[in-house]
Amino acid sequence: MKHPFENVENKTLKGTFYTFLGLTILCIICSIIIMRTGPSWSDFGRLSIALSVENAEKIITNWTNQQKATLAFLSGFDFLFGFIWANCLAVGMVLAIGDAKSNKLKSLYRILAWGAWGAIILDIPENLSYYIMTVFKVYPVLPLTFTVLMSLRWIFAMVALFLLIMSHFKMRDRLGNNNKRRDSVEN
Repeated sequence: MKHPFENVENKTLKGTFYTFLGLTILCIICSIIIMRTGPSWSDFGRLSIALSVENAEKIITNWTNQQKATLAFLSGFDFLFGFIWANCLAVGMVLAIGDAKSNKLKSLYRILAWGAWGAIILDIPENLSYYIMTVFKVYPVLPLTFTVLMSLRWIFAMVALFLLIMSHFKMRDRLGNNNKRRDSVEN
């Protein structure tokens, strides 16, 4: 099934991709700046893989109220960020569909474009569980839910990003080879 972005003209898609890419980078920079008042990245990482109520509570109880408030804000901010990076990946995959030579590769890029939207669906309960853990209480299912959803989302994102980068380099190589062929024909 075609992705909705496939109905958008290529020139508009490229502009949209660069807009989402710029916004993604801006969101990352904002998150880094905001995290300066929050717990350390290693604490955040440890919470991401806590897996148990005891481990999660041990990490969170060491945080100040300011650090908890910062992370609660960031979990809300991540809803916006997730929308932006997922659409950046989806648009990038749709652009890659146009450059793919084989139908199998086109199908893979199409699946990954849809999957970017699926990743944002995984991001919603992840953000909610993170928010609940930092603001209210660590319920038994939350640390494991958070870890599983975050892992699935990032595995997907890394695979999609790798394929997108590979597609970009293949396209550059083809363009470079076409220019060399044109130059040799003209001489």
